[in-house]
Amino acid sequence: MKKILLVTFFIVSLSSLAQNPQNFLNPKVWLKADAKGSNPELWEDLSGNGFDGIASDTSILSKDTLVNFNPAVLLDGENDDFKIPVDLSGTSQLTILAVYNSNDTSAERSIWQTAIKPEQDIVLTTQRTSGPQSIVKYSEGNMALPVLNTTTHYWGKPGDGVESPVLMLGGSIVDNDSVKNFSGGISELMVFDRLAGGVELQILQSYLSLKYGTTFQYSDYRASSGELIWDYNANGDYSSAIAGIGRDDFFNLYQKQSGYAEDPDMLVIGAGGIAESNAANNTEIDRDNYLIWGMNSEPVELEKREEDHYPYKFPVLERRWLMTTRGKNATELSTELRFDTKEFSEGAGFCYLVIDRTATEDFSAKEIEYLSADSISADGIAYFNDIIWDKDGSGQDIFTFSFGMDNGVSCKHPLCHDDPTGVVNIEVMGAKAPYSFVLESDSLEYRQTWKDQSRFQTVSNLKSGKYKLTVTDVFKKSATDEIVITNPEEFTTGLDSLYTLELGKSIQLDAGKNVAGDQVEYTWINENGFYDSSQDVMINEPGNYTVTITNQYGCAVSETIHVKPPRGMQYHYSLYPNPSSGHFYIDVSVIEQSPVKVGVYTLDGELVRTFNGDGLLNYQFEETLGKAGVYIVKIETRYGTEAFKLVVHD
Repeated sequence: MKKILLVTFFIVSLSSLAQNPQNFLNPKVWLKADAKGSNPELWEDLSGNGFDGIASDTSILSKDTLVNFNPAVLLDGENDDFKIPVDLSGTSQLTILAVYNSNDTSAERSIWQTAIKPEQDIVLTTQRTSGPQSIVKYSEGNMALPVLNTTTHYWGKPGDGVESPVLMLGGSIVDNDSVKNFSGGISELMVFDRLAGGVELQILQSYLSLKYGTTFQYSDYRASSGELIWDYNANGDYSSAIAGIGRDDFFNLYQKQSGYAEDPDMLVIGAGGIAESNAANNTEIDRDNYLIWGMNSEPVELEKREEDHYPYKFPVLERRWLMTTRGKNATELSTELRFDTKEFSEGAGFCYLVIDRTATEDFSAKEIEYLSADSISADGIAYFNDIIWDKDGSGQDIFTFSFGMDNGVSCKHPLCHDDPTGVVNIEVMGAKAPYSFVLESDSLEYRQTWKDQSRFQTVSNLKSGKYKLTVTDVFKKSATDEIVITNPEEFTTGLDSLYTLELGKSIQLDAGKNVAGDQVEYTWINENGFYDSSQDVMINEPGNYTVTITNQYGCAVSETIHVKPPRGMQYHYSLYPNPSSGHFYIDVSVIEQSPVKVGVYTLDGELVRTFNGDGLLNYQFEETLGKAGVYIVKIETRYGTEAFKLVVHD
C-alpha cells in the first residue's frame, strides 16, 4: 500500500554528511506551491539561482488545490505548463524530486522533460521515465493520489550543450500527441545537477513525505540535521502508512496537521486543532519537534475473541497505529484527532480512542485509556480534543479505536423452518458483563428477557419472522441487532413449471426476479449434467431443470422446471449465410441425442467435404470453401434428411 515511486537510485559517498548535512541540501532549482512569490507570471525559484518557472498562462499561479492541507499548483491538462530556463546538459548527473497529484489515470501525462543532448531527452510522465541509465519502476501504474517521485540519471560525461535549454514542467519540450500536458496538482520540485543518495536522499524524501502525507518506503526518516526521527527497523510493523506533524526550519517545514495520502480522511491529527489548511492552523510547534505515526497492515475490523469474557472494557480494532515523539517539547503538544467511523460504528454514536501508553499492545492492562469522542458528526466523523501523546516519556504510544456496544452484538440464525425450530446464536462483541438481553418479535407476540455473564447465548424454538435483540451492559450502554428467520416457502422463483423450447432457439430463465436481497446463491442442475450458479441461465436443450436458492440465513428452496420441445417437431437445420463468400455455418438441433452427418457436393454429385458429430442435441459447424460455384449441402440425422443449395461467389 505504499505509494512512493523510486526510479534509478545511485548511492554516493557522504562521509561528511553526519557532521553537517545541510551543506549538501542545496538544489539547483526549488519550486514550492506554498511559496510561489508575488509575480503572477513566475513561479519563484527558492534555490537562489534565479531559475523561476515561467507560466504559459498567468492565471495558472492563481489556481490552487490542497495536498495534505498544503497548496499545489493546479494545471488543467490542456495548455498549462511552466518553462524553467535551466541548462542541465552541462552535467552528467541528475536527481529530481517531484510531488504531484494526477487527476487523470487514463492518459499518459507529462510531469517534466528536459534535453541533455540535441538528440537525447530525459522525461518523466505519469506512466514511465526515459533517459540514459534509467530504470522504470511504475509497477503500480498511473495513480490518482499524491505521489513523491524521485528520479536519478547518469550519462557518463557532460554533453556539449543544447540550444535554448529549458526544463519543462507539466508540458513537453517537443510536440508529442501521445503524451498530454499534466492534469492535476504539482506541489513541489527539487532539481539537483548531481547524484543524491544515502542519508542525503533520506533527508530530502523524509521532508517531502512528512509534508505531503506520502510514505517513504522501507526507510528511516531523518531531519535536515541528519537526526533520526522515524526508525524503520524498530517500527517496521507500523510502516504501512506513515504521516506526521513537525517543524524543520531548514526546509521551512512547519507541518501542523496531516493525514495519509492514500486515504486522507480516515485519520487526521493536528496540532491544537484541525483547520481548513496547514497555513490556517495557528498553533505553534517548537523547532525540531515531531509527532510521527504509522499503522500496521491488519484489517480494519473489530478484534474477535473466543473467550467467554473479554479481558478489557471494549473490543478494539485489529488496525493499530504507533505514535512516536521527537523533540523535548513534543510530549506537551496538545492535538486534535479526527477519525472516520462510518465503516465501523454504523453511525450509532459512540467511539473511543484507545491508547496503550506502554506500547505493548496489551489492551487488558489497567493503564489503557479509553477516551470518548468529544463529538461525532452526522456523517460519522469522530473528533477527539486535547490529546497529549507519550505522557510517560517512553517515546511512543500505540493507539486504536473501539465502538463500545454500538457495534457490539452479532446474531447468527442459520436455521429456518416452517415449524418453530429457528435458532439464534448470539455473541456480544464487547462491553462489561453482566448483560441484559431482550428479544422480541415485530408482532410483539414473542418477548423474552434474561440476564447473563456470558457473551455467548443461544435461543431456540423460534418461529419464522422478524425479531429485534437489545443487549445492555453494566454501564447501561446498549446495542441492537435485527434477526430474520425465514420460512423457505415464503420465497419462490416466480418461474413457470413448464416451458416450450423452439428447436434452434434458447430460453432465458431468471430465478431471482422475485427473491429479495443480494446475498443469495443459486444452483441449476439437470439430468444430463448441466450446472450453473448464475441467477439467470440460458437453456438450449429440453429437459428437467432444478434450481436451488439459498439465502443469507442458510434457508434453501428448490423448484423443478420442465422444458419440452414443440409438439411434433423433432429436428431443425439451418445454413447461413447463403449466398456466401465461402465461409458459412450449419446449425443442427434435434429432440434427443443423435449422430449427425454433413456432406458437401458439387452439382455433378462429387463429394468435396464431409464432417460428422455425435452425442449432442445441438451442433454448429463452421466451414470454408475456397472455390466459387453452386454446391449441395446434405444434412442427415436419425430424425430426417435435408438438402440445401449453397451459392459461393468470388
